[in-house]
Amino acid sequence: LGLEHVYYLDAHLLPEEWSGEFDGIMGFQFLEHSPAPIILLLEVLRVLKPSGMVYFETPGPDGFTTAESLHHFTCPTRVQAEGWLLKSGFVDVLVEESGPTDAARHLGIYGVKA
Repeated sequence: LGLEHVYYLDAHLLPEEWSGEFDGIMGFQFLEHSPAPIILLLEVLRVLKPSGMVYFETPGPDGFTTAESLHHFTCPTRVQAEGWLLKSGFVDVLVEESGPTDAARHLGIYGVKA
């Protein structure tokens, strides 16, 4: 894919020296595991460059609920996911549902650092 650096670590506590270092951040199937999604998003925002973009995919409320999957802290609605990004300081936020209606739906969550 032409990627120079790929990291795997706790997004709630990213290294201080990473502030403003990344053009984009992607996360798949991890936001629902966060006990503090706004703190996670604030950290992601901090390490993005201006105009840096973020994309997350997470189960929506019609997907895996916390009752069915005890390791999920939340499965946000479109409004909740949009609110998290906006409250964290992202702009140009877009939340889209994906997946067939008879299967677990997921949310595609996009945002840009101002």
